Amino acid sequence: MSQTKVEAPFVDNNNVRFKNLIINGDMQIAQRTASATASGGDSIAYTTLDRFGFTNSLNGGYTSAQTALSAADQATTGQVKTLDIQCTTADTSILAADYAAVQQKIEAQNCQHLLWGTSAAKKLTVSFYIKSNLTGTTCGTILKNDSTTYYYPFEFTINSANTWEKKSVVIEPDSNIQSSAGAIVNDNGVGLQLFINLALGSNLTGGTNRTWNTSEKYATSNQLNFLSSTDNDLFLTGVQLEVGDQATDFEYLPHDVQLQRCQRYYQRLTGAYVQYGQILNGHYNGASQLQGVYTYPVKMRTGPTLVHSTTSSNNSASAYAIAAAGGVDYIDSLLLYNPNDHATLIYTAGGTASGTSGNAGNLYVQANVTEAALTAEL
Repeated sequence: MSQTKVEAPFVDNNNVRFKNLIINGDMQIAQRTASATASGGDSIAYTTLDRFGFTNSLNGGYTSAQTALSAADQATTGQVKTLDIQCTTADTSILAADYAAVQQKIEAQNCQHLLWGTSAAKKLTVSFYIKSNLTGTTCGTILKNDSTTYYYPFEFTINSANTWEKKSVVIEPDSNIQSSAGAIVNDNGVGLQLFINLALGSNLTGGTNRTWNTSEKYATSNQLNFLSSTDNDLFLTGVQLEVGDQATDFEYLPHDVQLQRCQRYYQRLTGAYVQYGQILNGHYNGASQLQGVYTYPVKMRTGPTLVHSTTSSNNSASAYAIAAAGGVDYIDSLLLYNPNDHATLIYTAGGTASGTSGNAGNLYVQANVTEAALTAEL
Protein backbone atom coordinates (compact mmCIF):
# COMPACT_ATOMS: atom_id res chain seq x y z
CA MET A 1 0.00 0.00 0.00
CA SER A 2 1.50 3.30 -1.06
CA GLN A 3 1.75 6.13 1.41
CA THR A 4 1.45 9.80 0.65
CA LYS A 5 4.47 11.79 1.78
CA VAL A 6 3.51 14.80 3.86
CA GLU A 7 5.85 17.72 3.32
CA ALA A 8 6.67 20.12 6.14
CA PRO A 9 4.97 23.48 5.62
CA PHE A 10 7.10 26.01 3.79
CA VAL A 11 7.25 29.43 5.39
CA ASP A 12 8.18 32.18 2.96
CA ASN A 13 8.83 35.44 4.78
CA ASN A 14 8.64 37.25 1.43
CA ASN A 15 4.88 36.67 1.51
CA VAL A 16 4.30 37.70 5.13
CA ARG A 17 2.52 41.05 5.41
CA PHE A 18 3.82 43.60 7.90
CA LYS A 19 6.84 41.43 8.64
CA ASN A 20 9.04 44.52 9.07
CA LEU A 21 9.13 45.87 12.63
CA ILE A 22 10.70 49.06 11.29
CA ILE A 23 8.22 51.68 10.10
CA ASN A 24 9.24 53.81 7.10
CA GLY A 25 12.36 51.76 6.47
CA ASP A 26 12.26 52.82 2.81
CA MET A 27 12.56 56.48 3.90
CA GLN A 28 9.49 57.55 1.91
CA ILE A 29 7.61 59.51 4.57
CA ALA A 30 8.91 62.88 5.81
CA GLN A 31 5.95 64.78 7.28
CA ARG A 32 8.06 67.29 9.20
CA THR A 33 10.61 68.51 6.69
CA ALA A 34 13.01 67.12 4.12
CA SER A 35 16.16 68.26 5.97
CA ALA A 36 17.28 69.35 9.44
CA THR A 37 20.40 69.92 11.54
CA ALA A 38 21.38 67.82 14.56
CA SER A 39 23.57 69.83 16.92
CA GLY A 40 24.67 68.91 20.43
CA GLY A 41 21.93 67.79 22.82
CA ASP A 42 21.19 64.62 24.75
CA SER A 43 17.58 63.81 23.94
CA ILE A 44 16.26 62.09 20.85
CA ALA A 45 14.98 64.51 18.21
CA TYR A 46 12.50 63.63 15.48
CA THR A 47 13.37 66.10 12.75
CA THR A 48 13.13 64.68 9.25
CA LEU A 49 12.14 61.17 8.24
CA ASP A 50 9.18 59.79 10.15
CA ARG A 51 9.87 57.34 12.99
CA PHE A 52 13.65 57.86 12.81
CA GLY A 53 15.13 59.81 15.69
CA PHE A 54 18.52 61.46 15.95
CA THR A 55 20.68 61.81 19.05
CA ASN A 56 23.83 63.86 19.40
CA SER A 57 25.67 64.86 22.58
CA LEU A 58 28.93 65.65 20.75
CA ASN A 59 30.38 69.03 19.89
CA GLY A 60 30.14 67.93 16.28
CA GLY A 61 27.03 68.39 14.19
CA TYR A 62 25.36 66.87 11.16
CA THR A 63 22.44 67.32 8.83
CA SER A 64 19.86 64.65 8.15
CA ALA A 65 17.85 64.75 4.96
CA GLN A 66 15.53 62.74 2.75
CA THR A 67 17.07 62.61 -0.72
CA ALA A 68 16.14 60.87 -3.95
CA LEU A 69 18.32 58.10 -5.31
CA SER A 70 19.66 58.08 -8.84
CA ALA A 71 18.43 55.50 -11.33
CA ALA A 72 21.65 53.54 -10.86
CA ASP A 73 21.30 53.58 -7.06
CA GLN A 74 17.66 52.56 -7.35
CA ALA A 75 18.70 49.56 -9.41
CA THR A 76 21.20 48.55 -6.72
CA THR A 77 19.08 49.09 -3.61
CA GLY A 78 15.56 48.69 -4.92
CA GLN A 79 14.71 51.96 -3.16
CA VAL A 80 13.89 55.46 -4.41
CA LYS A 81 14.66 57.50 -1.25
CA THR A 82 17.44 57.49 1.33
CA LEU A 83 18.37 59.02 4.66
CA ASP A 84 21.31 61.30 3.87
CA ILE A 85 23.60 62.28 6.78
CA GLN A 86 26.33 64.86 6.25
CA CYS A 87 28.83 65.90 8.92
CA THR A 88 28.80 69.70 9.20
CA THR A 89 30.93 70.23 12.33
CA ALA A 90 33.71 67.75 13.06
CA ASP A 91 34.49 66.31 16.50
CA THR A 92 37.69 64.28 16.78
CA SER A 93 37.91 64.39 20.59
CA ILE A 94 34.89 62.43 21.72
CA LEU A 95 34.28 62.45 25.45
CA ALA A 96 33.82 59.13 27.23
CA ALA A 97 30.04 59.47 27.64
CA ASP A 98 29.31 61.09 24.26
CA TYR A 99 27.15 59.54 21.58
CA ALA A 100 25.50 60.21 18.24
CA ALA A 101 23.17 57.81 16.48
CA VAL A 102 20.20 57.25 14.21
CA GLN A 103 17.56 55.19 15.96
CA GLN A 104 14.02 53.89 15.80
CA LYS A 105 11.91 52.98 18.82
CA ILE A 106 9.53 50.05 18.27
CA GLU A 107 6.25 49.93 20.14
CA ALA A 108 6.04 47.04 22.60
CA GLN A 109 2.63 45.89 21.34
CA ASN A 110 4.26 45.20 17.97
CA CYS A 111 6.87 42.90 19.55
CA GLN A 112 4.61 40.35 21.25
CA HIS A 113 4.92 37.75 18.49
CA LEU A 114 8.65 37.52 19.26
CA LEU A 115 7.79 35.60 22.46
CA TRP A 116 10.77 37.10 24.24
CA GLY A 117 10.76 36.23 27.91
CA THR A 118 9.97 32.59 27.07
CA SER A 119 11.96 29.54 25.96
CA ALA A 120 10.37 29.98 22.51
CA ALA A 121 11.96 33.43 21.97
CA LYS A 122 12.43 34.03 18.25
CA LYS A 123 15.50 35.16 16.37
CA LEU A 124 15.48 38.45 14.47
CA THR A 125 17.39 39.59 11.42
CA VAL A 126 18.21 43.22 10.75
CA SER A 127 19.14 44.24 7.21
CA PHE A 128 19.78 47.54 5.45
CA TYR A 129 21.61 49.24 2.60
CA ILE A 130 24.40 51.62 3.59
CA LYS A 131 26.91 53.83 1.78
CA SER A 132 29.66 56.07 3.17
CA ASN A 133 32.99 57.61 2.28
CA LEU A 134 34.38 55.84 5.37
CA THR A 135 35.29 52.16 5.34
CA GLY A 136 35.90 49.67 8.11
CA THR A 137 34.04 47.79 10.82
CA THR A 138 31.46 49.68 12.83
CA CYS A 139 28.40 48.93 14.95
CA GLY A 140 24.67 49.06 15.36
CA THR A 141 22.72 48.15 18.49
CA ILE A 142 19.50 46.43 19.47
CA LEU A 143 18.22 47.65 22.84
CA LYS A 144 15.48 45.88 24.76
CA ASN A 145 13.74 48.23 27.21
CA ASP A 146 11.13 46.37 29.25
CA SER A 147 11.81 44.28 32.36
CA THR A 148 15.63 44.24 32.42
CA THR A 149 17.33 46.54 29.88
CA TYR A 150 19.68 44.62 27.57
CA TYR A 151 22.06 45.90 24.88
CA TYR A 152 23.10 43.88 21.82
CA PRO A 153 25.95 45.48 19.83
CA PHE A 154 26.45 44.06 16.37
CA GLU A 155 29.31 44.68 13.96
CA PHE A 156 29.10 45.19 10.22
CA THR A 157 31.79 46.19 7.76
CA ILE A 158 31.69 48.87 5.07
CA ASN A 159 34.06 47.36 2.53
CA SER A 160 34.18 49.93 -0.27
CA ALA A 161 33.93 53.71 -0.06
CA ASN A 162 30.99 55.46 -1.71
CA THR A 163 29.40 52.15 -2.70
CA TRP A 164 25.99 50.81 -1.75
CA GLU A 165 26.32 47.59 0.27
CA LYS A 166 23.63 45.43 1.83
CA LYS A 167 24.24 44.31 5.40
CA SER A 168 22.37 41.74 7.47
CA VAL A 169 22.89 40.52 11.03
CA VAL A 170 21.05 37.85 13.02
CA ILE A 171 19.91 38.85 16.52
CA GLU A 172 20.12 35.73 18.71
CA PRO A 173 18.04 35.46 21.91
CA ASP A 174 20.20 34.05 24.70
CA SER A 175 19.21 32.53 28.04
CA ASN A 176 18.60 36.02 29.45
CA ILE A 177 16.17 36.94 26.66
CA GLN A 178 14.48 33.55 27.10
CA SER A 179 13.97 34.22 30.81
CA SER A 180 11.45 36.52 32.45
CA ALA A 181 14.08 39.28 32.35
CA GLY A 182 13.76 39.26 28.56
CA ALA A 183 10.01 39.85 28.51
CA ILE A 184 8.50 42.79 26.63
CA VAL A 185 5.39 44.17 28.30
CA ASN A 186 2.31 44.24 26.07
CA ASP A 187 1.64 47.98 26.12
CA ASN A 188 2.11 51.12 24.02
CA GLY A 189 5.55 51.92 25.43
CA VAL A 190 8.97 51.15 23.97
CA GLY A 191 9.69 47.47 23.35
CA LEU A 192 12.85 47.48 21.24
CA GLN A 193 15.17 50.07 19.76
CA LEU A 194 17.43 49.85 16.73
CA PHE A 195 20.51 52.10 16.55
CA ILE A 196 22.94 52.78 13.73
CA ASN A 197 25.72 54.45 15.68
CA LEU A 198 27.48 57.50 14.25
CA ALA A 199 30.01 58.07 17.06
CA LEU A 200 30.43 56.74 20.62
CA GLY A 201 32.63 57.56 23.59
CA SER A 202 34.70 54.94 25.40
CA ASN A 203 32.10 54.41 28.15
CA LEU A 204 29.66 53.09 25.56
CA THR A 205 32.02 50.83 23.61
CA GLY A 206 33.93 47.67 24.51
CA GLY A 207 31.00 45.26 24.34
CA THR A 208 31.22 41.81 22.78
CA ASN A 209 29.93 41.45 19.24
CA ARG A 210 26.44 39.91 19.06
CA THR A 211 26.27 39.33 22.81
CA TRP A 212 23.63 40.72 25.17
CA ASN A 213 24.85 42.89 28.05
CA THR A 214 23.37 45.06 30.81
CA SER A 215 26.37 47.43 30.95
CA GLU A 216 25.17 49.99 28.39
CA LYS A 217 27.66 48.89 25.76
CA TYR A 218 26.28 50.02 22.41
CA ALA A 219 29.29 48.90 20.40
CA THR A 220 32.43 46.82 20.43
CA SER A 221 35.80 48.54 20.24
CA ASN A 222 35.25 48.71 16.47
CA GLN A 223 33.16 51.86 16.08
CA LEU A 224 33.78 54.38 13.33
CA ASN A 225 33.42 58.10 14.01
CA PHE A 226 31.23 59.39 11.20
CA LEU A 227 31.54 62.90 12.68
CA SER A 228 35.35 63.05 12.54
CA SER A 229 35.44 65.21 9.40
CA THR A 230 33.14 67.49 7.44
CA ASP A 231 33.99 65.32 4.43
CA ASN A 232 32.09 62.40 5.98
CA ASP A 233 28.70 61.21 4.86
CA LEU A 234 26.43 58.24 5.44
CA PHE A 235 23.42 57.07 3.43
CA LEU A 236 20.92 54.54 4.79
CA THR A 237 17.84 52.92 3.26
CA GLY A 238 15.90 49.65 3.06
CA VAL A 239 16.01 49.11 6.82
CA GLN A 240 14.20 45.94 7.89
CA LEU A 241 13.90 44.03 11.18
CA GLU A 242 12.08 40.72 10.88
CA VAL A 243 11.58 37.35 12.53
CA GLY A 244 13.95 34.63 11.38
CA ASP A 245 17.62 33.97 10.78
CA GLN A 246 17.91 35.33 7.26
CA ALA A 247 17.22 38.60 5.49
CA THR A 248 14.34 38.38 3.05
CA ASP A 249 13.32 40.86 0.37
CA PHE A 250 12.39 44.29 1.67
CA GLU A 251 8.67 44.68 2.35
CA TYR A 252 7.19 47.52 0.30
CA LEU A 253 3.92 48.89 1.61
CA PRO A 254 1.59 51.22 -0.29
CA HIS A 255 2.43 54.86 0.42
CA ASP A 256 -0.91 55.55 2.10
CA VAL A 257 -0.49 52.54 4.41
CA GLN A 258 3.03 53.59 5.40
CA LEU A 259 1.81 57.14 6.03
CA GLN A 260 -0.98 55.89 8.30
CA ARG A 261 1.51 53.82 10.29
CA CYS A 262 3.62 56.95 10.79
CA GLN A 263 0.59 59.03 11.76
CA ARG A 264 0.04 56.86 14.82
CA TYR A 265 3.05 58.74 16.24
CA TYR A 266 2.96 62.08 14.43
CA GLN A 267 0.43 63.83 12.22
CA ARG A 268 0.11 67.31 10.83
CA LEU A 269 -2.97 69.40 11.56
CA THR A 270 -3.08 70.48 7.93
CA GLY A 271 -2.14 68.62 4.80
CA ALA A 272 0.90 70.84 4.30
CA TYR A 273 2.48 73.84 6.01
CA VAL A 274 1.03 76.42 3.68
CA GLN A 275 -0.96 79.56 4.30
CA TYR A 276 -4.72 79.04 4.54
CA GLY A 277 -4.50 75.32 5.36
CA GLN A 278 -7.73 74.51 7.23
CA ILE A 279 -7.61 72.91 10.68
CA LEU A 280 -11.24 72.69 11.80
CA ASN A 281 -14.67 74.30 11.93
CA GLY A 282 -15.56 75.34 15.47
CA HIS A 283 -17.59 77.85 17.44
CA TYR A 284 -16.79 80.83 19.64
CA ASN A 285 -16.75 80.14 23.37
CA GLY A 286 -17.08 83.77 24.37
CA ALA A 287 -15.80 86.59 22.21
CA SER A 288 -12.07 85.82 22.32
CA GLN A 289 -11.82 82.06 21.91
CA LEU A 290 -12.74 79.56 19.20
CA GLN A 291 -12.93 75.89 20.05
CA GLY A 292 -13.78 72.68 18.24
CA VAL A 293 -13.31 68.93 18.38
CA TYR A 294 -10.53 67.63 16.15
CA THR A 295 -10.80 63.94 15.28
CA TYR A 296 -7.52 62.41 14.16
CA PRO A 297 -7.41 60.79 10.72
CA VAL A 298 -5.51 57.90 12.35
CA LYS A 299 -5.76 56.70 15.96
CA MET A 300 -2.63 57.81 17.81
CA ARG A 301 -0.44 55.80 20.19
CA THR A 302 -1.60 57.89 23.15
CA GLY A 303 -3.06 61.32 23.82
CA PRO A 304 -0.74 63.64 21.84
CA THR A 305 0.86 66.99 22.54
CA LEU A 306 0.85 69.95 20.18
CA VAL A 307 4.03 70.98 18.39
CA HIS A 308 4.03 74.42 16.82
CA SER A 309 6.58 76.75 15.27
CA THR A 310 6.56 79.67 12.87
CA THR A 311 9.01 81.62 10.75
CA SER A 312 8.00 84.83 9.00
CA SER A 313 4.33 85.76 8.74
CA ASN A 314 2.07 86.77 5.90
CA ASN A 315 -0.26 89.78 6.35
CA SER A 316 -0.24 89.44 10.13
CA ALA A 317 2.09 88.65 13.01
CA SER A 318 -0.27 85.86 14.09
CA ALA A 319 0.17 82.21 13.16
CA TYR A 320 -3.52 81.33 12.77
CA ALA A 321 -6.76 83.00 11.78
CA ILE A 322 -10.49 82.48 12.16
CA ALA A 323 -12.83 83.23 9.30
CA ALA A 324 -16.25 84.10 10.72
CA ALA A 325 -19.34 86.11 9.83
CA GLY A 326 -17.88 89.24 11.41
CA GLY A 327 -14.61 89.07 9.47
CA VAL A 328 -11.19 87.59 10.22
CA ASP A 329 -9.69 87.21 13.70
CA TYR A 330 -5.94 86.65 14.11
CA ILE A 331 -4.72 84.08 16.67
CA ASP A 332 -1.28 83.61 18.24
CA SER A 333 -1.42 79.97 19.33
CA LEU A 334 -3.46 76.82 19.83
CA LEU A 335 -3.99 74.67 22.92
CA LEU A 336 -5.30 71.15 23.46
CA TYR A 337 -7.83 70.14 26.10
CA ASN A 338 -8.04 66.54 27.33
CA PRO A 339 -6.49 64.86 24.27
CA ASN A 340 -6.96 61.10 23.98
CA ASP A 341 -5.84 58.62 21.34
CA HIS A 342 -8.61 59.43 18.84
CA ALA A 343 -9.64 63.09 19.32
CA THR A 344 -8.99 66.32 21.20
CA LEU A 345 -10.60 69.67 21.82
CA ILE A 346 -8.54 72.44 20.19
CA TYR A 347 -8.99 76.00 21.37
CA THR A 348 -7.33 79.28 20.49
CA ALA A 349 -5.31 81.65 22.67
CA GLY A 350 -3.96 85.17 22.24
CA GLY A 351 -4.43 87.40 19.25
CA THR A 352 -7.29 89.75 18.39
CA ALA A 353 -10.35 87.49 18.41
CA SER A 354 -13.60 89.38 18.90
CA GLY A 355 -16.34 87.03 17.78
CA THR A 356 -19.84 86.36 19.06
CA SER A 357 -20.26 83.50 21.51
CA GLY A 358 -21.90 80.52 19.82
CA ASN A 359 -21.13 81.67 16.28
CA ALA A 360 -19.27 79.38 13.91
CA GLY A 361 -15.75 79.99 12.71
CA ASN A 362 -13.23 78.33 10.40
CA LEU A 363 -9.77 77.96 11.97
CA TYR A 364 -6.88 77.93 9.51
CA VAL A 365 -3.16 78.56 9.20
CA GLN A 366 -2.50 82.25 8.63
CA ALA A 367 1.25 82.79 8.90
CA ASN A 368 4.15 80.80 7.52
CA VAL A 369 3.79 78.00 10.06
CA THR A 370 6.66 75.55 9.75
CA GLU A 371 5.12 73.00 12.10
CA ALA A 372 1.60 72.58 13.42
CA ALA A 373 1.15 68.97 14.36
CA LEU A 374 0.28 66.40 17.01
CA THR A 375 2.98 64.12 18.37
CA ALA A 376 2.75 60.88 20.34
CA GLU A 377 6.28 59.69 19.60
CA LEU A 378 7.88 57.08 21.80
